[in-house]
Amino acid sequence: KISDGSNGNVAIDFYHEFKAGTDWLYIYPRGLYDLLIYVKEKYNDPLIYITENGVNEMNDAKLTVKEACVDDIRKDYHLNHLHYLHEAI
Repeated sequence: KISDGSNGNVAIDFYHEFKAGTDWLYIYPRGLYDLLIYVKEKYNDPLIYITENGVNEMNDAKLTVKEACVDDIRKDYHLNHLHYLHEAI
């Protein structure tokens, strides 16, 4: 676990814990950090725009709309990716 140091939330590198809704995709927030550091070093710190960020999940038709809106995986996904983005800056 990695503390983000701001508000007590904890960022977790959960590569092995969570898969995306597609069989071949895994959630790996550290990969964003690795990519940004690589581009920074290889291309002399260019301006980078991140224009899309999200995760697909399997549809669970058994969930009510209220239950589906809890969406903790998506919240953790963004928390963790923003943590590694902050670390790369």
